[in-house]
Amino acid sequence: MRWQRRAQIALGVVGLGVAVSLVVTRRDRPVVTPPPPIGSIDPKSLTSAGRGTYFFTASDGSRQGTLAYESNQTYEDGRMRFTGAVVSWVTGEPFTLRAGQIDTKGKANEPPDELHMSGGTHFETPSGLRVESGRATFRDATGVLSWPDAVTFAQGRLTGRGAGAAYRREAKTLSLLANANVVVGPDANGKGAVSATAGSMVLNRVEHAVHLDGAASVRVEAQSFTAARASLFLTDDEQTAKSLRLLGGGRVAPIAGSTGRTPRMEGEAIDLLFHPDGQTVQRATLVTAAVVSLGKDVLRAPWIDLELAGDGVTVIRLDARDKTHVDLAAAGESPARTIDARTLSATGAAKTGLTSATFDGGVLFAELPGAGRGGGPPLKGTSRTLVLALAGDLGAVDAAEFLREVELTDGVVTARADAVRHDIAKNRLSLRLGDKTSKVRPSVEDERVRLTGDAVDVNIETHDVHATGTAETRTRPQPKGASDASSLFDRSKPILGSAAEVTYVHKSGRVTYKGSARQLARVYQEKNDVKAEEITLEDASQNLTARRRVDTTLELAAPIDGSSPARPTEYRITSDELDFDQAERRATFRGPLVELRGAEEQAEGRALEFRLAADSRTVSGFTITGDVFARLSSGHEAVGDRLVFDAATGVYTLTGADKAARVKSPPESGSGADANCALQTGLALVFDRKNDVVRSSGPGGPVSSTTRIPCSQSIRR
Repeated sequence: MRWQRRAQIALGVVGLGVAVSLVVTRRDRPVVTPPPPIGSIDPKSLTSAGRGTYFFTASDGSRQGTLAYESNQTYEDGRMRFTGAVVSWVTGEPFTLRAGQIDTKGKANEPPDELHMSGGTHFETPSGLRVESGRATFRDATGVLSWPDAVTFAQGRLTGRGAGAAYRREAKTLSLLANANVVVGPDANGKGAVSATAGSMVLNRVEHAVHLDGAASVRVEAQSFTAARASLFLTDDEQTAKSLRLLGGGRVAPIAGSTGRTPRMEGEAIDLLFHPDGQTVQRATLVTAAVVSLGKDVLRAPWIDLELAGDGVTVIRLDARDKTHVDLAAAGESPARTIDARTLSATGAAKTGLTSATFDGGVLFAELPGAGRGGGPPLKGTSRTLVLALAGDLGAVDAAEFLREVELTDGVVTARADAVRHDIAKNRLSLRLGDKTSKVRPSVEDERVRLTGDAVDVNIETHDVHATGTAETRTRPQPKGASDASSLFDRSKPILGSAAEVTYVHKSGRVTYKGSARQLARVYQEKNDVKAEEITLEDASQNLTARRRVDTTLELAAPIDGSSPARPTEYRITSDELDFDQAERRATFRGPLVELRGAEEQAEGRALEFRLAADSRTVSGFTITGDVFARLSSGHEAVGDRLVFDAATGVYTLTGADKAARVKSPPESGSGADANCALQTGLALVFDRKNDVVRSSGPGGPVSSTTRIPCSQSIRR
């Protein structure tokens, strides 16, 4: 009968839908050879037959398969029942389908709508796929074979079970509808085991994939992978895990109680690629709200991609982008740190782990308060790029290099440059010039001074600074109440300095400038200027020393005479040494030759002591000693061993030691070129600037003599 032939075709479709796509269509109905009748078994059936076989044949006569059975019955409503049935399909992908009983459903003279199998069903292909359950139903309209009860399946090392299942012949997929559980058994060495559970599951044999939906959980060795949905992709032989996709709140973590050290991961979507062993992660890509925990260090970004060595633990590549944030835990002397940037790219090798990490775009760096760096203040800053030298992992930072528009501060000092290297072990910042396009000179400043140079090094623990390469300093003006306007330099105004090399000691505020014979160091403020090969300025005491080739220019208030108001006067002194003692209000110049040049006088000797008034930057006097020669404002020349000037009285006192003091008067007004001038000689001579009078002085009364010498003759020794 026509519907019987269609039933037989449908039985063939069941098997082919489980294994491969059926090619048979309704117009290619097979020719069925019925077995001989053996009498009625079911009293309600019209006919009954014993053991027999149907042969499924296409319209061209080719054989497609067989249906063998122990018995069959045909009913008035057109149904047929086969007991002890075995369907074998030989075209396409061969298969075998066994059932205790197969019932058709339909009307007489019409194709059956469904085939119902019961009494235990078993589906198997030569490739090794096996599906078993108690009951099954095939619906011709949908091409779906479904099992309503508990079902198990197996394919080599791959096994599974669930509550209810469906096989779609067109898609070649097997679905576990509830309580899905899938296992990839261990290999011959006991490795590579994988287990997975979910609310439901789809086994796609075309993709060699297991798709899990609803609280999906996958376990691979000591690792747990969870998400709302997951897709486990297997090798072509479906024996080993190849990759895993987690969707919807994906998490990767060690199984509780295990010693696994695979990085913890979180993300809305996570793609994982396994090493060939099928158990260790080789690569992971996380998208949306991605989090990777590397031990105690945590990386967050919208997108993260990482690669692991063969041990599944050692990170050898790490990339992140689109607003990256890193939390590095404190370790030993290293404080906890945070880093924000647009992107991160880290590289390394299997033997070494990560060796370098580059953060790029709007870098924010911060050390958190707590242990580390001797308990000093935390460091924070910004730059365009940050490159970390690593010792195996992201938190093991040996050195940090900040590039472009760098600003770092610990609240005590602030460093700026286009290239800054942070040597963690040495607690040092090294500031350098950037590339050829850089316009930022390295600089460091604290509450006292700002230092710049081509190269600047900062000890972060002591905050001492060393600058080279046309180094310059600029002190911060002190508040008016704290300024000392009577110092050598006015502290209420900036004090500037420059040298080939500058060293600053933060605790004492001492700055040492080192130059050379060709390029002298310099400290200056307005017209006050000290040059030498080496200069030291103490901030707290305002003491200053200078050594070798000292050239000093001072603008000080100097009285015209004892009763006249002081006026600004510029002095220039050259010497080999200079010592300024703020407490004593005294500047001492020494050398083989000390020369003084002022608006009113010129003098030279071996030592010069400049004295300032106690409460102002006014000259109170000076003393010059050792082979003294002076040319006074009146035109007098003086020679002696000691010349003392008292600004309050406007009096110069000249004394001699083993040689007498001498003063030569200037030529008289209107005298010719060959005129003679008076030369006064004595142990002590006094010159009063008020009236240009020279007189002798001594403990026993005036002792001097006067002679005349040509005015053109100098008395300089």
